[in-house]
Amino acid sequence: MQGFDLAVVGASFAGLACAGAAAARGVRTVVLDRKREAGARVRTTGLVVKEAAEAWDLPGRLVRPLSRVRVHFPSGRTIDVDAPGAYLLATDTPALLRWLAERARECGAEVRFFRDVAALLRRREGFELPEADLRARFVVGADGARSRVATALGLGRNRAFLRGAEVELEGVRGPSADLVHCLLDPELAPGYLAWVVPGVGTTQVGLACRPPAPPRIGPLLRRFARLLDLSRARIVGRRGGPIPVGGIVRPLHADGALLVGDAAGMASPLTAGGIATALRFGRRAGHLVADHLLDGGAEPGAALFRELPSWLGKRLLRAAYDRLPLVAAADAALASPLVRAVARRVFFHRWRARPAAPVTASPSRLASRGG
Repeated sequence: MQGFDLAVVGASFAGLACAGAAAARGVRTVVLDRKREAGARVRTTGLVVKEAAEAWDLPGRLVRPLSRVRVHFPSGRTIDVDAPGAYLLATDTPALLRWLAERARECGAEVRFFRDVAALLRRREGFELPEADLRARFVVGADGARSRVATALGLGRNRAFLRGAEVELEGVRGPSADLVHCLLDPELAPGYLAWVVPGVGTTQVGLACRPPAPPRIGPLLRRFARLLDLSRARIVGRRGGPIPVGGIVRPLHADGALLVGDAAGMASPLTAGGIATALRFGRRAGHLVADHLLDGGAEPGAALFRELPSWLGKRLLRAAYDRLPLVAAADAALASPLVRAVARRVFFHRWRARPAAPVTASPSRLASRGG
């Protein structure tokens, strides 16, 4: 049975960011995933905000800049939202995940596919993962919204979800190259919205709904046929799945283990966007695990939890959106500068996280390094 310092379960955005960061510090790291390869069975639209794109230097061939969002209200009125100096990026999400997996390998991590992890057996010095035939001193669960790592270790699980569905279309004519369409329609997409994203090589059309309402692609395509020429369009791919919108799960960590990404509830309760947060705090988790294993630093899960955003305002807005006729109110106040400012903030700007708590190495380790 092979031994590692860190086993990351899930080749997700958060998991690969964590693995690369830890391996770069010299932590013996392995990533395990049930899928055949990174990017298989993608469930996200793959929009990335400017800050994440710049922090990771995403390859130009895998992204498409989008500078405007057109919001469609039930009355038929629209507003265009942009923010000078800010943008979104549509991504070739499967290829982007493969790129992240290669980066993790370049940092020294092993990335293994067709590896199931249904059991985690706690041992004196970490965990045994029998299906993968390995041991690890520390485990990070990055295995999605319904994390099996969280279940196995009795950690917090996501309870509040949206249901998302999306199709990828070729042959669509009509959408502007830099324009995302967002449709607010409480009947078609209760609790969230529908969208058209001119992606990398395809046009992505999807929606998300608050359960028990199902996301129905057929009526959505008929609705968007008013905006797009779909006469030659054909479906070349489908995506979808649960989107956690309940905020950070509790407990987030246990002795020798923590959760990141969707497993941790790191998607915004309001916008349901989670890639930027997953990359940022996945990488941070890798640094904290390295500090802990190599330098006797703080317990990684507790340190990470202190740095995560509370999202209190977004959780309150999510609750209000679910219960009050906010779409109608926003429609009525369409010309209001406040509505436009809020829309600009939601679509283009990162909301602040709590300031990072300092993490220091143990005095004995610093002394051994001449500190």
